[in-house]
Amino acid sequence: MLNTGKKIAAGFVALSVLANCTGAEGRALYDPIEARPELKGPMAVDVETPMSGPMSCVRDKLSGRQKSRTLTVGKIDDYTGFSQDTTRPVLTRGATLMVISALDKLGVPLVERYDTSVADLELRYANQKLIGAENEEQPYKEILAGVLDPSDYMIMGGITELDFNIYSTAFDLQVGRGSRSDRLYAISVAVDLRMVNTETLRVVDTVSFKKQVFGRENQNGLTLELLDTGLGVSSRERAQEPIQTSIRLVLERAVIELISGLYRVDTGSCLTVNGTTPAATNAVPENPPKSKT
Repeated sequence: MLNTGKKIAAGFVALSVLANCTGAEGRALYDPIEARPELKGPMAVDVETPMSGPMSCVRDKLSGRQKSRTLTVGKIDDYTGFSQDTTRPVLTRGATLMVISALDKLGVPLVERYDTSVADLELRYANQKLIGAENEEQPYKEILAGVLDPSDYMIMGGITELDFNIYSTAFDLQVGRGSRSDRLYAISVAVDLRMVNTETLRVVDTVSFKKQVFGRENQNGLTLELLDTGLGVSSRERAQEPIQTSIRLVLERAVIELISGLYRVDTGSCLTVNGTTPAATNAVPENPPKSKT
């Protein structure tokens, strides 16, 4: 009888704990609800990767040579075919934007060719004389020939590999009522980029880079016999390298290789500073265009 009373009391305690965990405030259905303070996280910061340092070093090595070439970026899409469902791809669709950012960090002159929708609309409106101008003699915007800067080279390519569970390991330990569990796993991502001469459409350089992305999980557990309830307590910690940031890192590494070949700059010292193994040689494009004044 005593054991039954203990079980009933333990049951009421458990129900009380669970009720407090629900967040219910005990108010009537149509009582007014006041605004709650919002959780504030850290401030926004610049996007940094392990390639940020080497990219700054490469920019210094270029030392003004960037102005002799103008680049643009074409379509760089996800060609792995993986998606969580029909509408949610696993990998980023912003690889083109990442490459544009990487080129800008290197100080390379860029012209827009990826998204010209607004410029095309402006041109169409101007052609119909719908855009006004602050000029009494010419009340609408004129369309002038030769106002767009040309590009010398374009970079295109895609994300071509996504391999799951290329490596995993587990460690489990049980001692009495305590337990410990560790997990380590890895996936692999790769990109393929190419540089094309805009005028001749000749492919002057190609690069392929890959990276392993690791994740780790640790769990501690403890089981207590409290009033015959079998109370279990556990803590779990899980961390994984961001997949999309890893894609950015691989793209930045590929861009460094393409640009160092285009400008004939040895970037080995910049990469070894970060512990990254540089390529043996840098490709030099065939018949590079003459420098512009």
